[in-house]
Amino acid sequence: MTRSPRLLLLILALCLPGCSLLGWQRPLDAPEVRLVSIEKAKARWLSQRFILHMRLTNPNARALPVRQVRYSLRLEGITLAEGSERTWFSVPANGSRNYQVQVHTSLWQHVKPLARLLKQRAGEPLNYTLTVHLRTGFIFGQHLTARRTDAIIGRQLNPE
Repeated sequence: MTRSPRLLLLILALCLPGCSLLGWQRPLDAPEVRLVSIEKAKARWLSQRFILHMRLTNPNARALPVRQVRYSLRLEGITLAEGSERTWFSVPANGSRNYQVQVHTSLWQHVKPLARLLKQRAGEPLNYTLTVHLRTGFIFGQHLTARRTDAIIGRQLNPE
């Protein structure tokens, strides 16, 4: 009879570390996101392909396992790109990781507003917002949102 409680305690002690793999820990803080660069992959009249290079910085004391990324890139309120990607990667504890995603978009519908915006505000900063929603954990996880609003100079967007 005295073996049963000891056996139960031993089983519990062995199973608790497994809970951390399932995501039953203190909630994670949202990472910081930064748009590093935008690389043109292919551009045609009706569709464009870009590669967004971003850096995720993890403020947590433990690694951040990511299994899905949803993103949105807006310039002065105009949605330039958005999408979702199922992926598996990890951002190290108190560290950073570069991440890139290929974006398929059609800027055709935004040609007039973008051209007007670039002409009106040539040489002035334009605000953009990069929003990244991350799904974390292996089985049970969290949904974290990282958002970065910054500015770029309009003439940096003009084709040469």
